[in-house]
Amino acid sequence: MRKTTWMEFLSQHRDQIVAADFFTVEVPTQKGLQRFMVLFFIELSTRRVQIAGISPRANGLWIAIGFSR
Repeated sequence: MRKTTWMEFLSQHRDQIVAADFFTVEVPTQKGLQRFMVLFFIELSTRRVQIAGISPRANGLWIAIGFSR
């Protein structure tokens, strides 16, 4: 049985791989500077980025909803 290398696996599944991450952005509001969490996905093959959600208070439910889209 031949083992597939990591590079071969990535090459064979490039069109199906999506990465997820967060970044923060600080926005001036009437209450002052407020930090928002942004959940985003990037398609590896096209490098297309999709914003899944933006929230001033990220929690498990918010993350789960973002991942279910």
